[in-house]
This record gives sequence, C-alpha cells and structure tokens, in this order.
Amino acid sequence: MPATPTRLNPSALTSPVQLFDASGNVILTVATNGDLTVGATGGKVGFYGVAPVALQTGVAVSSAGIHAALVALNLITA
Repeated sequence: MPATPTRLNPSALTSPVQLFDASGNVILTVATNGDLTVGATGGKVGFYGVAPVALQTGVAVSSAGIHAALVALNLITA
C-alpha cells in the first residue's frame, strides 16, 4: 500500500523543512517562501527512476542543443 503523502503549506512554515537520506545528507529543502532545492546546494536530480545527473550548462540555444540537454536529463529519449 502506498504511503500517504504529506502536504506542506509553505505560507505556514516558520523555518525550512529538510528531508535527509540514511547518511544524513540533505536531499530536499522546502524554504519558507515555497522554493524547493534538491540536494544541499541544488545538486543532481534524476527523473523516471534514472540515476541523478548534474545541471546541464553551456547548452547551445538551438533545437539540437536543447534536445541533447533534455536527453542527458532523461526527460526525453533520443
């Protein structure tokens, strides 16, 4: 049976809420303004059960560059 989701109301937060992994590393932070940060400093993120990858930087502003970045993030397939 799936777990019941916990809903956070950012406007009611008086301090950030953090989620930690088994090693004590911050994996998710919800700030009091509702901003969501993945990792302690906005680290890697994974989609669809694929291993997390780093932020795509230096992406060419072209359809080919954007396509390559989306593939690298596993958001679309080649």
